[in-house]
Amino acid sequence: MSTTIADSPCDGVMHVENVTDRRNKKKVNATGSSLNYPETNQEMQTNSDNYQQDLKTVLENNRELAVALEFAKNENRKLLDTNLELMRERQDLNFRLANAESKIQSCEHHEDCLQTYFEKMHGFLQEIAGNFSINMELLSKVIEITGEIQSCITSNGDTTISKSTRTTLADAEKSHPVFPFVADKQQLQPIATVLHDGNESHAEKNTGSGRPRRRTAMSIKSYKEPTIKRKLRRGDPYTSGNDPSESDKSSKLS
Repeated sequence: MSTTIADSPCDGVMHVENVTDRRNKKKVNATGSSLNYPETNQEMQTNSDNYQQDLKTVLENNRELAVALEFAKNENRKLLDTNLELMRERQDLNFRLANAESKIQSCEHHEDCLQTYFEKMHGFLQEIAGNFSINMELLSKVIEITGEIQSCITSNGDTTISKSTRTTLADAEKSHPVFPFVADKQQLQPIATVLHDGNESHAEKNTGSGRPRRRTAMSIKSYKEPTIKRKLRRGDPYTSGNDPSESDKSSKLS
């Protein structure tokens, strides 16, 4: 506001500026800009309402941003957990892969070993099959020989082994020296000796008793090598000595 102060009539009319105008001028001169103050209370109220509304908007925005930030942190945490789990699975798969490769290598090595083993077993089986066929041939010869001996005994009581039978046994011994029935030459000759001795003793008993001689039939199932004691007891000529009691009996009989 500006007021005009009139001086005394003797001094004349003077225009006096208001104190407020002078103060405003001083401030303008000091700061270089003019200050605009609100002129009415209504403008101040409007500015205050706008400020509060802007503040509420900013607070709501900040709240929404905080919620979004927390959600993003949770998602980031889940992704980190998933990444860690995938890394563990990858490590486990790498370990399994290495273990599988080592097993494959060991299987290849064992496969080579098994192949060589099967080849050896195949050779052994072929050898066993060949030996089995040889043994079957020898067994058939033995069956023929025993059948011939039994037929000779049952037909006419002749216990001597024919030349063909002895030749067959000799051939079998040459072809297969491990043949159990002809491994020892002394195992063949006592057969005839035992049969002759049995028939002679039986004939002596029959003649001594005055009864007529009777034909004897013997069946040979399997030959078993007698012990040394039994050989000495019956006076086997293929042993290294004779029983003294048998020698006394033979001297008495002579």
